[in-house]
Amino acid sequence: MNKRTWCYLQPPKAFDVAPCACGNHDTQWSEFAGHLWCDACQIDFVPVHNGVFDGPIPAQTAHALGLRFDRLDLVTQRVQRWDPATGQYTEEAAAEPDAEVIVLGEVRSPDAACNAAKPAVGHTVLGTIHSDSILKAFGHTPDQHAP
Repeated sequence: MNKRTWCYLQPPKAFDVAPCACGNHDTQWSEFAGHLWCDACQIDFVPVHNGVFDGPIPAQTAHALGLRFDRLDLVTQRVQRWDPATGQYTEEAAAEPDAEVIVLGEVRSPDAACNAAKPAVGHTVLGTIHSDSILKAFGHTPDQHAP
């Protein structure tokens, strides 16, 4: 299986991707391309359907409905913002290499970088991220999430 090189900041549930066969809808992006991770089963799996990714995606409509196609480059650890008007990604500047931000919750997958955020509602952030890029992506500053 090929390793994933990036993942969306929003989890699969936000894009209406099929749940795990066990019924768990709170899956995360797997470290493997084309797969999701189920914390309940502790497995990587291929979803039965890919939600909004199975058909044409009207970009501006999806954006208006709260879907964000911003993603995290797992190699550079930089957030890539997607502009629905141009259909292009732009990469944010890298955070300080040693900046570690402790944010709400717990890591729910072997690849913590893919589990950086829940859907836009409330902008709850999960896990320990070794960059403040995820917080900046949602308009927060690291000091807002200090323990």
